[in-house]
Amino acid sequence: MHDADLIHEREYVAGLYSRLDELREEKRQQLAQVRRAGAVGTMQNVSERDAFAALYEDRLAQLDAVDDRLVFGRLDLDSGEAQYIGRIGLSTADLQRLMVDWRAPKPATSTRRPLSTGRASAVVVT
Repeated sequence: MHDADLIHEREYVAGLYSRLDELREEKRQQLAQVRRAGAVGTMQNVSERDAFAALYEDRLAQLDAVDDRLVFGRLDLDSGEAQYIGRIGLSTADLQRLMVDWRAPKPATSTRRPLSTGRASAVVVT
């Protein structure tokens, strides 16, 4: 790997961690807002509040759990596209994919090609 490639990889991974930080902060704010609302209203309102709180708590725990080794690979596809592989999927706020969850199913377009068409490489950033 050339120095320019390594710099690009480090910048991309740093961007992934920045996005992770943004998502964590977003979930913290959503959780705080739900908790501030308190248990008011009907039993349905209380139940919905508790469900949202649990949803935000679970997502926050998931985001915190992947902080170490967020991204661990990259697929260089024949199309020239690089797909980063990690412990969770990440997208931008406008839903552009930044990283694919390693457990995600293959896209329909790539199921027609054998696995050997892409070149896999590990991303090691120190």
